[in-house]
Amino acid sequence: THRPGANNNPKGPTISEVASVTDTQDASENGTKTAEPTFSVLVPTGKKLDELGGIERKSPAGDTVYTYADMVDGVRVEITQQELPESFKSDRGGKVKDLAKSFYAESVIQVDEIPVYHGYSDKTRYQTLIFTKKDKLIFILSPTKISDDKWVGYLVGLD
Repeated sequence: THRPGANNNPKGPTISEVASVTDTQDASENGTKTAEPTFSVLVPTGKKLDELGGIERKSPAGDTVYTYADMVDGVRVEITQQELPESFKSDRGGKVKDLAKSFYAESVIQVDEIPVYHGYSDKTRYQTLIFTKKDKLIFILSPTKISDDKWVGYLVGLD
C-alpha cells in the first residue's frame, strides 16, 4: 500500500512506524481537529493551532504524536511532532541522522545551529524534513520540493 510521506521501503520505517502510531483520534463534523496537546507543540511565530485548522492527535503505543497542516511557499505541508524519545537523548545527533537516512533525507540545512535533514523521494513524491528542536522530534512532509531558503525562513519561526 502506498502511504504518502512514507518511504515505502520494506527495509525502512514509515513516520507512523517510528512513532508507533496505531490509530487516530480526530475531528469534529466540520473537519477541524480538536485534540488538546499534552506537551507544548511548536507552531510558526504569530500563528495559533486553531488558525491552522487544529491539531490531530495520534495514539501510538508509546509517545503521543501530534500533526497539523500549514502553508510554506504556497504549498500545504504536514508538521508532525512528538516529545524526543528516550532512546534519542543519549545520542540525539546520531539517532536523528540515522532516522533521516532511513527516509532518504540525507541533505542538511543548518537552521539556528540545528541540522535539518531533508530529501525528496521520486517514488513517494514527497519531500521529508526530520530534525529536533526544543526536545521535540519533528517531521515535515511536503508534496512538492520547496527550496532550502524557503524552509529556513519557515523553520526559524517555528517556536
